[in-house]
Amino acid sequence: MNNKKPDISKFVEALESTGGNVSQVAKLLGVSRSTINKWVAEDEAFADALSDARGKMFDECLTMSRIVALGIPDKAPDGKIIGWVAPPDSAMLRYLLGTLGREEGFGEQSKVELKAEVNAEYKPREIAPEDIAEYVKELEREYGFEPEETYRVMVKELVSQTRKAQK
Repeated sequence: MNNKKPDISKFVEALESTGGNVSQVAKLLGVSRSTINKWVAEDEAFADALSDARGKMFDECLTMSRIVALGIPDKAPDGKIIGWVAPPDSAMLRYLLGTLGREEGFGEQSKVELKAEVNAEYKPREIAPEDIAEYVKELEREYGFEPEETYRVMVKELVSQTRKAQK
């Protein structure tokens, strides 16, 4: 593999053509990912170029998220909406408002402080790793909410703590 560092303009061109994907940049330049990472760590111009490329990709993702959230209306010649080419996605809209709209008062901002006494007689429920998915579904049915990644992380943490308590 070639480890010769290109000039910054060639690096920027590779970043732009790949959306900042380091693996693809490395392939284009005929070097390894670790070589790219070394250049970025050692050269501020290369680090800035990578950051800019990833920022542009993020902006494109936001644009696509906006389209998904708001949908694509089908309009009559007079401009009235008569249907949807792609309907709005309320989950995406809630997500965007809840994350990007916090400064405008959207989203939930809550501070939770938990204080509890531990019952020494409590024996945690044993959950085998292969049963986690079914346990999550059971809790979703019981409490009536949609699965969320944060909840899945919480369940994995519960399983981890259960295993530690069993040792």
